Parts: sequence; C-alpha cells; structure tokens
Amino acid sequence: MVKKLAVGVFLDRVDDMAEALSFSRTTGYDYVCHKVVEPEATELLLKSDGDSVSAPFSFSDLSLMSADWSHSFVGHISDLNSHLASDDRILRRKAASLVKYEIDYCMHLNAPAVMVEPDSKYTANMAEIIHGKLNDYLNSIWIRIPMILEDELSAWDASDNSYNVSRSGWYTWTAFHAECNYEKRVGVSLQMSVDIPPEEEIMRWLGEPIKSVIIPTDVFVQNPKGYPVLTKLHQQLLLRLFTVTSQVLIKPNGPLKEEHKFYRQYIDFLHKKFEEANVEDSWVAGYDDYLQSPLQPLMNNLESQIYEVFEKDPIKYVLYENAIAAAIMSKQPEETSEKLIVMVLGAGRGPIVKAAIQASKKTSRPITLYAVEKNRNAVNTLLHLQRSLWKELGFDVTVVHSDMRKFNPPVKGDIIVSELLGSFGDNELSPECLDGAQRYLQSDGIMIPQNYTSFVHPIMSAKLHTEVRTLPEKNAKTDAAHYQTPYVVHMKNKYDISPPQKLFQYHHPNRIPNDTNDRCQQLDFEAKADCVLSGFAGYFESELYGGIMMSILPSTYTEGMLSWFPIYFPIKNPLQIKKGDKISGGTSVKVHLFFFNVTISG
Repeated sequence: MVKKLAVGVFLDRVDDMAEALSFSRTTGYDYVCHKVVEPEATELLLKSDGDSVSAPFSFSDLSLMSADWSHSFVGHISDLNSHLASDDRILRRKAASLVKYEIDYCMHLNAPAVMVEPDSKYTANMAEIIHGKLNDYLNSIWIRIPMILEDELSAWDASDNSYNVSRSGWYTWTAFHAECNYEKRVGVSLQMSVDIPPEEEIMRWLGEPIKSVIIPTDVFVQNPKGYPVLTKLHQQLLLRLFTVTSQVLIKPNGPLKEEHKFYRQYIDFLHKKFEEANVEDSWVAGYDDYLQSPLQPLMNNLESQIYEVFEKDPIKYVLYENAIAAAIMSKQPEETSEKLIVMVLGAGRGPIVKAAIQASKKTSRPITLYAVEKNRNAVNTLLHLQRSLWKELGFDVTVVHSDMRKFNPPVKGDIIVSELLGSFGDNELSPECLDGAQRYLQSDGIMIPQNYTSFVHPIMSAKLHTEVRTLPEKNAKTDAAHYQTPYVVHMKNKYDISPPQKLFQYHHPNRIPNDTNDRCQQLDFEAKADCVLSGFAGYFESELYGGIMMSILPSTYTEGMLSWFPIYFPIKNPLQIKKGDKISGGTSVKVHLFFFNVTISG
C-alpha cells in the first residue's frame, strides 16, 4: 500500500515554538524536528552541580497544544556521544543523565518520535541508554544515520581491527540496532548525501526499518527555472526509499524561509509519481510486511470472503483456462463428439470449473465435468451453479461433496485439475493429494499442474523479524513457537542476501512406483555484502501444462497475479554475516513439516 506522505522540516534555533510551527505549516510542512536542548544550554547543564533544575532547560510545554506536540514535533536529542565515552566518570554520568532527561521531556510532551544521532566511534554508550529508556518511552526512536559518512569518520579504524568502518553509515546503524536488541520501535532516519552509494548498499538499506528519509537542501540542484530538484540518480534513490517509508525531513542550511516551500512541493511531485507507478499495488492495501499464517484448505473450510478474494485474480484463471485448453487439444487434436472427463479437485466456488467450461468452448471439444469439494458451504454454491448457469451453458457438471482423498468416482478422468499450490509450492499438501488422485486418472491422463518447483534464499529484514518477535505466543510450553512457523508475507522491507536457488520439484502424474514426498536438500549461499540474516524467503514456479508457466519467483514472476505472497521462514536469533560468507541451509521435509538447519562459514 502506498502510505500517505508526511514531510517535516528541521528547525534551527527557535525562540517561539508556536510561531515556528505555524510558519512551517504555512510553508507546507506537516511537522518539525528541533533540538530538545540548545547546545549552549547543554554545556551549562553538563557543568552544573547536581541534577536539580534551577533554570529552564528547554522550551515550555505551554508553547503548543498537546495535539501539536503529539502530532507535529520530533525531538532531536543532543549530540553527547564523545561525553558518554569520556574518561571523566562524572562527565559520563552527567551526559547520560542529560540524554535521559531529554527523552523524558519528549515523553512528557508525548512526541511521536525522538531523533538520536550516534557516532560511529561511540555507538555502544548511546545505544545502551536508548535501550534502557525503551521501557519508559513507548513511541518511536529515530536513529539519524548518513548513508555515506563524513570523510573524517571514514578514515577512522578501530585499534583492535575488530570493526571495519567504511564510508557506509550502515555499520554504525547495525551496531546500534544490535545493542538495542533489534527493538521494533528503533528505526533509521536515513540521511541522503550528495554522493550516491553503490547499488548493493542501497539494496541493503531496503532491508532495514527506515522510519524517515532526511534530505539536506544542499543535495538539491536548481533546474533552469531556479527551482530545487533532485538529480536523476537521487530521484531514483528516493523513489526506491518510498517503498519502505513515506516520511521525509527537509534539512535547510539555516533558518526556515518562505522559499523552502518549493522543496516540499517537489517532494509532493515525486511521491505522486511514485503513487502512479505503483497503482497496481492498491489491492494489497495493508498487507505490506504483514505476517499471515498460510491457508490450510484441507484442514479448514475457507470462508466466502476468502474465496471471493482469490476469485478476483485476473491472471491465474486465465492461465488455468489456457492450460486446460492445451490439455484438451493434446488429448483430442481432431474434432470429435466423444467427451473427455475433466475432474476439478478442490473446486471451491467454481472458478476452475468456469475455466474448464471456457476451455471447452474455446477448443470446440465437449467435456464432462466433475467438481469435487469437501467444504459443505462451497458445495452449496456449486449446486446452485450446476442447476443454473452451467446448465444454461449446456454443460454436464457432477458436483461431489467429498474430500478428494476419499473420492471414488465411477469412471477415471482424462484430465485432473487442482489449485492446491501454496506459496512454497508444496506447503498445502498438493503432492500428497495429487499423488493419491492418480488412482482415478487414466493411464495416459494429464494432471494440471504438471509440475512445480520451490525456491528459497536467505534474506535480511529487521521489520519481519521484529514482527515475529512481537507476536503472541502460540504455545505456552514452547518459548520459540512463533519462530517455528512459516508466514505468508507481501515482502517489501527486505534485502536479498543471495539469489534464490531451486529446492524441491514435484511432477504429476508421478510415474515412480512407491515414491514418497520426503525430501532433503542442502543449499549453499554466498553473501553479497555484510548484513544480518533474519530468515529465509520461499517462492514457487509451476508449469501448469505444455509450457504454460505460473510463478511468484521474482525473476519469473507472473505479472498481475494476486493469489500468492512469498513465504517467510524466520530464525530466532539474527546472525551477523560478512560479505563472502557461505550460508549453508540444510532443508528437509517430511509430511510437509519444514526443517532448516543453518550454518555460517567464512
């Protein structure tokens, strides 16, 4: 879903907060970011004796109404990183106390977010304080991180060589995030720079919980009319960042002026461009990075609204229609009055039956249809269609209320069709069900789908991992129950550590005598960059029949298909990965319980 854009602005040395916020809104901005304590006051507080307050240390909470503080103000915490790492124990204690005071004041104001600016040299000290305050402060903590560090920082290196600082701010962020135990409320406020980082660096950032994007005004250039714009490369970067955040902060060089409204207008223009390019995603409103348990149609009866959602897929049933038509022509290349027997297993409310009818009409080949469904409520719908629409179309459809595994037809089918595929291909027991259905398939019969292959690869997604962490326990006896469950997810906020690899493949009909569907496979992945392993993403690719493909694998994705999201297999503890590390994922499946055994080697 494309979220509503919110654009804020950094304010510099405000005397009257109400007047400053009013002017910011007049200039087009939705909220402001300002230091909780000015630098001069910070130094005085550090030099003062004791913790008592004898003079105002920040602006008055009477400056704004409560609704303004809670919706339109982000507090910027003082940069006390060097003080927190000082050899002076008293100075360290005072600096820590001041950071806590500032966060407490933002909590007092009910500010929606607090911005913290860590230093790559002193990450741990500030992170420890922030982590400790998370029990009190319930809103977001934005960690301000430049995409590319200043030159003086990039030249620094740890004396023990245990921490390799490059020009990337990602290393500062990931160290800070780890110190905060990957807490869900801690996210990145990512600052763009004049330089653009490498492609892999950008992709890696897309796997982090980006709360906002900071754009200094010196990143902009002027167009021929004198208005601020971004270069093509910066435009492309921001459009990609819009996939994971809709919060932007403009940082002027100095006080806010009337002409800064043009920066806001330009961001509006780019976001509208982003919305227009992503209009096809409107159907997944609310599903981005939202964890769902995979459907289990064999175990549970689906509800009417779920059937309705899947029936709206504009592509899947066209592909099934084409595959059934190809199968019919393969069985009957010449016109004949002899009817082929087509069996639809798991007919639901009839979309595959409709596809078979369309295929019969398209090929001018008559068919006899069986619609097998175990859900009594869906069978009611099928019986209505049998007596009305299908009868009017002149098609003989036998509706059978039965589990396909117990179905015992009087005749064998020429073509058997099913749509039991899950997000991982085989995770909805499709192989077991279709193998069992072979007993009522003609010896030269055709099954649709003809084959399907599962794919898997390691991913980094702090968003997905923290979503799993915050789920209620599914089993009080098992502390890690929610990490042992796969989830269906429309993944947006992720980084692909290594490309997907083929895992398991199934063919129907299966002509291997006494074959089982137990599988065991080890795949080796090589990390493209330093990152954090959060789990594995899975996909499927299926040949319905005769080269007609259907896929959710990103490289072969069937455009416009809506019925499946990828599957996510979480791991309990995120693993730090170095570029070039080998990630060995040993995967086994027995009666379709999936087991992942992960090892890392340098």
